Amino acid sequence: MKAAIIIGHSKNDKGAANGKHNEYDYNSEIAELVKEFAPFDVVVIYRTGLYSQVPNDVNKTKADIAISLHCNAFNKIASGTCTLSSGSNGSLALAEIIQKKMVSVFQLKNRGVVKRKRNERGGLILHETKMPCVLLEPFFIDSDLKQGLNKKREYAKAIVESILQYQLI
Repeated sequence: MKAAIIIGHSKNDKGAANGKHNEYDYNSEIAELVKEFAPFDVVVIYRTGLYSQVPNDVNKTKADIAISLHCNAFNKIASGTCTLSSGSNGSLALAEIIQKKMVSVFQLKNRGVVKRKRNERGGLILHETKMPCVLLEPFFIDSDLKQGLNKKREYAKAIVESILQYQLI
């Protein structure tokens, strides 16, 4: 098994933030923990150019699956965990597994697995990768950050466990 872990956003566009914490830095730490815990190959993908180039960078890894790490943000009130999927069989199967584990880790509202079309937010990476791909929104960084900071190791382990479980189906 080989997994591509995609860091959402970039050094120049760090994504949603809450004070000194932002998506890019948080998810860079999570990716390193996934690499540490994984008994399989992990390739971490950082966006260095245009977002539209990311699927090509992921496809070049020839990974079996791809997971894009993000955090939600909205109005400092919204809360919960969701996983985005292309709707393909492989993507949906992986999304269901990882969604259940993330909800267990963070103990936040289960916002479910959400299917995205190619032209919707997150859709490009989900539809243009050659392997099953999911986009994780484990919590809202503007309202659920405490859980995110307190559960980093458990979250990374949940990702690894999800990949191992997916490998068995």
